[in-house]
Parts: sequence; C-alpha cells; structure tokens
Amino acid sequence: MKAFTKNRGILTALLILSSLALLSCNRSRPAPDDVDIEPTAVIAENTVVVTRVVEKLVEVTPQPFTVAHPLLGDARIRQAIAHCIDREALIAALYPYLDTDARASLFVDSFLPNEHWAYAGPYPDHAYDPAAGSGLLESAGWSLAEDAIYRTNAAGDVLTLKLTTTDSQTRQTWAEVVEDNLRDCGVQLVRLHTPASWWLGADTGLQRRDFELGAYAQSSQAEPDEWARYTCGAIPLPANDWEGENYSGWCNAEADTAVRAVESTLDQVERKRLYGIVQEKFIEDMPALPLYRRAEAEAWTNNIAGITPNPSEFSTAHIGEWQIAEGDTIRIGMLDEPAQIMPFGLQTPSLQQIAQIGLGSLWTADDYGYQPRTQTPLPTLENGLISVQMIDVKAGDRVVDVRGEAQTLGPGLEVVVDGDVVTYDGNGSISLPRMTVEYRFDEFTWSDGVAATTADIELAHRFACRPESAQPVCAAIADVAFGPGMQATVTYLPGYFNPTATLSPWPQLYPSHLALADGRLLSDAPPDEWQSLAEFTNRPLSYGPYRLAEWTRGERMVFEANPHYAPAPQTPRVVIEFVPNPEEAVARLQNGELDYLERALVGEHEMQMLTADARAGINLAVIPGPIRERLDMNLFVP
Repeated sequence: MKAFTKNRGILTALLILSSLALLSCNRSRPAPDDVDIEPTAVIAENTVVVTRVVEKLVEVTPQPFTVAHPLLGDARIRQAIAHCIDREALIAALYPYLDTDARASLFVDSFLPNEHWAYAGPYPDHAYDPAAGSGLLESAGWSLAEDAIYRTNAAGDVLTLKLTTTDSQTRQTWAEVVEDNLRDCGVQLVRLHTPASWWLGADTGLQRRDFELGAYAQSSQAEPDEWARYTCGAIPLPANDWEGENYSGWCNAEADTAVRAVESTLDQVERKRLYGIVQEKFIEDMPALPLYRRAEAEAWTNNIAGITPNPSEFSTAHIGEWQIAEGDTIRIGMLDEPAQIMPFGLQTPSLQQIAQIGLGSLWTADDYGYQPRTQTPLPTLENGLISVQMIDVKAGDRVVDVRGEAQTLGPGLEVVVDGDVVTYDGNGSISLPRMTVEYRFDEFTWSDGVAATTADIELAHRFACRPESAQPVCAAIADVAFGPGMQATVTYLPGYFNPTATLSPWPQLYPSHLALADGRLLSDAPPDEWQSLAEFTNRPLSYGPYRLAEWTRGERMVFEANPHYAPAPQTPRVVIEFVPNPEEAVARLQNGELDYLERALVGEHEMQMLTADARAGINLAVIPGPIRERLDMNLFVP
C-alpha cells in the first residue's frame, strides 16, 4: 500500500486572470507583482506571440494549488478537450503501418486496460465528437467569431492552453495531431517539449505539477496502485513535500471513499465493484484523458504452434506448450545476454524469460491476474489459506504504516484503519488487521532427480530476506513457520493488508542440496556468496520445463527438456541466440535461422519491416502493451 498525507481542505475559489496571464498559470514561482511569460514559438499561422506581460494581481494570498485553474477548473472545458481529441487519428499517426484491428487494440478509455480484471467499461462518454466539444466550450463562455481560428470569451481573451511533455519524436508526432484537433474546436495549444530529465525529475516538472496539460506514460499492473494516483491525499503539494502521483489534483469524494474501501477488503468481486466507482467518477470529472496504449510485438515462423501473446505476461511463460513442426529445436532470438542466469537484482526482459524457461515459475500473470504454477493453489480468503484478525496494538509494537513500511508504533505515526488514515496519538491501543497466509508448493523433483524439500523453501526465505538486499515485503513479516511438507505459514505485522500477499514473498525456490565445488552445500553458503558460485549461477538446477545444457558466451544458450518436469514440454530443445541488432534478428527470422523473436527485438522499426514485407510463413502479433500514454489536466494553479 502506498498512501500520502491527507489534504482535504481544497478550496474552490476562482481567480480570474486575463488570457495573456493564463499562459503562465503553470509557473511555480511568479514574481509578487507581475507574471512573466516566456517567449513561445509560433505554432500556427495567425498566432500572436506574447513575450512579456505585466499583470497586477488582486491582493489575496491563497495557499498553493488551492485556486481552481481559470480554464481547467471547469469540468465542461476538460470534457470538451476529451471530445475534441481524435484518439483514433492519433494512433494512426503513430502506427500508420498497422491494420485497423491492430490500431483499434491500442485504444484505451479508462485508467485500466480492458483486459484487466478491474476494468468496468467500455466508456464511450468522451468519444471523439468535436461538435459536442464545441457545444461545451460555448456553454462555458468561449465563442468562435466568424472567420476566427480561436475562441474568445466576453472580454476578448483567446482560449489558450499549454501542453508540457518530453521532446521525444513519438510525443511530438501525436502532439501535432492534438494541436490540430484542438484548433478545429477553436482552442489554441502552445506545445512545450522539454528534456525528460526535467519533466520527469524528482523535484521538477510533473512531480511539482508545473504544467497545465501534461502528458506522460504510466504502466498497468495486476494490482492497481490507485491509492497513490486518485485519492485526495495523493495530490503532490508543498504541504506534503510533493509526494503522490495525483498530478492533476483531482479530489472526488466518492472516488476517494471507494479507493480507500478497496484497501480494506480482499474480496475480488467487491474490489472490482469499488474500482468501477472510481472509473465512473474519473470519466465524469475527466481529470485526465487516456490517450493510447503503446504497441509491443512478437514475431515467429509457422514452424511453431502454441504461442499465445498476452499483454501482461511473456509468451515464454508457457514455452512448455510450444510445438515445433519440423525438427526438435525451438530457436529464439533475444536482445540481451545476462551475466548469469540467476535473477539477482535488476532483471532485464531477457533474463526474466530465461528464468521462465530454465529455472521455473511459481506463478504466471496473464491478463493482469495471477495464475498458480508451482505455488498452488494461490491463497485466498475463500479457500481458507488467508485469515485476517483484528488485534489491538499499542505504543512500542511493530506495525506497518500508511506507506507500507514496518515501523514502531508511536505518537504521530500514520496507519490505515478501515480504509482511513489515522494518526496515532501515543495513548492507548488501536485495532489493526493482521494477516496470516499459508503458502503451498507442489511437490516436485529438481532437474538432477532430487525431490524438493521444506529446506528449499527455508533457503528461499533466507536468500530473499537477507538483510543486505531484502525484498520489501520481508520487513512486514512478523513470523514464518515452515512445513509440514512443501508449505510455509507467514504471519505479517499488524497493518500489512495487501492483496499481493496471495503471492509467495519468495519469488524463486532454491536447491538446498546443490553440491558446491568446495564440498559445501548451497544451504551452507552465505547468500552474499551466491552470485560468485559458478555452479549455481551458470549451470543452475531447474524446476521448470527446461534445464540449461550449454552456454557459449556471446552467442547462445542451449536448453534441454527437464526429464522431471510434468507435463513434459512439447519440444525437446530450446536454443536462445543473442542478437543485439534487431534488423539482423528480423533477417534471420525471415531466412529461417530463427523461429521466434522476443518483444525487445521487435520495436517500431522492426514492426514496419515485417508489416511491409508480409511474407508467408511469418507471424507478427501486435500486442497492446501495459504502458499507456495519458494527458493530465491540472485542476489548480500554483
């Protein structure tokens, strides 16, 4: 759980400035007696460029970001912007080489992808409709004079907004479409393309809400972290040291209540209902417009069957089901060669897929959900493997605070009680939920023929929760009991209440019996030595469908079917060829040297190559990826 200091005292006073001063609404530190407008480039014909304006302000001192934006504070204007932007044309401009169906799959109408278990759409409310958008602008007091390009209000001010985003070519391409769309509705868009280091910096740009319209990318995950994005307390403000990801400053009471209620239940049906409320209010208020999902792609020859691309999981998670038509070997092209096969620290996409092939998986993550693999069944309240008790805690007890961090309870510490943030005053006791979860693992045999034991789970815990690089969840573990058999029972600290607790806190299992070159067993070696153990990192034992048989550095990895894995993989061998040049990889796929290319090798240029070539026997799967582009509208001025 991630939450932030509450700030519910958001004012709705409206400060009316002239249209010239509107251009500077996103400046974080205007001078006390005047507002400087920086020079802007001429964007369209007949655009008047203002270089400096001095405007006396009324003598009031509102708190930062508590004054409604003169334009975007009006829901009608936000809704009009949504109606005026042709997102289908935007996608077509970015991906002109894709067919209609592929481009349609990239359309998004919520802050969740439509495959997501919590998605409650479709939401046609803000479909492209410039007539509807123009009508909303008229009702908001912005009319379009005969032969005029841009709308003005009764005072003659021009309807102008500034868009801030990075200077990437992709964003310049779609921003041009947005600029044209808004001009058709009579809205002047001033585009500010900045270095990503400033726009996405920890103390600048987006995080400081230094924008009017702001575009950035956001990734979807199985468990939405909407507390950090759509609650009133997650608005970055000077008062909370700019913490949170609610960059638009959206504070809707019903949505806020629903998100907080989500944090208080593990019932999937109820959680979906609550997320539906958040999405409904999000669409009604339109604090941000979802633009599109970035396209990803995989390519393979007709020599392979059984590949099922998925937006939230690598296809290699199901490689045991791939079938080869001719021969006995699947030849995979990958971009990056790992230093070792064990997933230590930062994991590249290539390393994650290699681990799925030659180590094993505890679960998969298709369609933004979790499916059991070696960890089975996944624990739930319904199957009795998760239990929750409310217990009283007092000063000095270890708890998990509102930020999901293990702390000692004391005066001033914020915790979550029934979805509400409560500040402990140091007196008496408060009641917090305590989760106990039983994790069960299939009985399996390692690739060397030795059966897995409870000691392998204990070793996984010791490695994952070692002090020098512990998994974040480890600090929330109050107690763990191993056994009987292939299972472990974890009791978490009071206050830790997380739906992802259904997944084992240890992402891999390790063979405690593995013999090392010096005569020790792996279980005897301190975890900080593991990365230097060649017999462990370069030729590991597997509980997955394949085991590593050969590794030629700089060229390839050869995997053979794990004879102790059930069900047995459909194809006897897998060879991974490392191809750092994507164009070369495509050529090798086309001439039959490779059977499959991972997503990292099929970028935009390679998609164009394969689409233009369109030769028989080559399959290109365009996948609506988990990363989506969004346009935030800042509801308040600094």
